[in-house]
Amino acid sequence: MKKDYLILFLAIFVLLGVFIILAINFYPSQTKKEALNIENPQIQKIPEPGDVVDEKIAVPSTKVETGKTNFRKFYLNLNNESLDKTYIIAQKDEILNIEFNASDKDYDLSVPQYFLMISVPKGKSKIIEFQATREGNFKIICDNCKNKEIGYLMIKK
Repeated sequence: MKKDYLILFLAIFVLLGVFIILAINFYPSQTKKEALNIENPQIQKIPEPGDVVDEKIAVPSTKVETGKTNFRKFYLNLNNESLDKTYIIAQKDEILNIEFNASDKDYDLSVPQYFLMISVPKGKSKIIEFQATREGNFKIICDNCKNKEIGYLMIKK
């Protein structure tokens, strides 16, 4: 009889442990909810060079219109395991040139849905260039940071 209770207790304990681990890993934190606030009206608009926008939005330094395909250049700084701008907003089919500058450590960045990866050594700048062929909101991941999601690439129609 005692053996049956012991097995039941262990099973409940294991299930409770699995539930707690899943809840911690998969329940979105408050920071993540706030980070992708697509209700913000400024995030609905694609910024142009010289625009004054929310401090979390990257403003392109350059935009060149070449007919159907536009070119946008962004400069972003990496420091303290975060980007200085959370959102990079562009239009579908534009060519994006993003220069990352790492000031405090090496960073390994990726945008998995676009199959983009770049390593930025401490004290150096690296450029990634690609055409935004898919619209949507895509996470910018830092593979060697505590908070993996450090920004968003938002491609509008």
